[in-house]
Amino acid sequence: MKRLMFSKMVKDCDWEAAANHALRLGFDGMDLTCRSEGHVLPENVKTDLPKAVEFFKSKGLEIGMISTGITTGEEPYTEDILNTAGKCGIKFVKMGYWWLGDKFGNAEKRLADAKRGAAKVAELAKAAGVCAIIHIHSGNCVNAIPTFIREILQDLDKNHIGAYIDPGHMAVEGGYGGWSIGMDILAPYTKLIAIKSFKWFSKQQDNYVEWYNRLVPLSEGIAPWPKVLERLKSIGYDGYISVHSEYQENDSWKVMTQDECLAQTAEDLKYFDSIGFR
Repeated sequence: MKRLMFSKMVKDCDWEAAANHALRLGFDGMDLTCRSEGHVLPENVKTDLPKAVEFFKSKGLEIGMISTGITTGEEPYTEDILNTAGKCGIKFVKMGYWWLGDKFGNAEKRLADAKRGAAKVAELAKAAGVCAIIHIHSGNCVNAIPTFIREILQDLDKNHIGAYIDPGHMAVEGGYGGWSIGMDILAPYTKLIAIKSFKWFSKQQDNYVEWYNRLVPLSEGIAPWPKVLERLKSIGYDGYISVHSEYQENDSWKVMTQDECLAQTAEDLKYFDSIGFR
């Protein structure tokens, strides 16, 4: 499996510094952000993405995927992003999220929105010669539920849209058996794997205990990586893994500096090596 550095973890670095960090840590390539405040801005994608591909290639790094905010197929620059990715030989384009908002009772409507949006994106992805991927993400969104994602994908062209599974997020939503069931039902649609893990913490409120999750090192979190690896091997997965070291964000158990984040990423990769996650 080839390891990609999710460029959000070096969001304040230019391409040169990002490439140097990726090479030092032993990454095979980049998962490059192509969205607002990303390493390639959507409005500049037609000129900047080809330059990025050539730049990282000159450093010995491939751009295995780009991460975008596309959900409906009608966002500004959607076709520019998909078409440029296709012309650059980038196969995978990560989509955005269908959030439910604060209103309870909104899930059915947002699932319908997601179905329409995904169908449109799949059509555009086919025309561009790329594969759009839907990231499984915990929280109050359609993306949190593997059965929703399977329902979205089951009637679409598997060559041009698929699942981007994230065992860390899946363990947040289904820590006992749900993560495994999710991997099982999405196995025919799985195109790519995201890597991160979480731990649960609690605090006392006035009349109840509130539980919340935070990103933690891969060896310490609730995602059971050796078991995940067993399941990936059983379905013959040997594609990209994108490592999400988002330790500089507020949802990390410890908000790190850039240098601390890179050092923790090195430890995470050593852990993956130790369990044969290659």
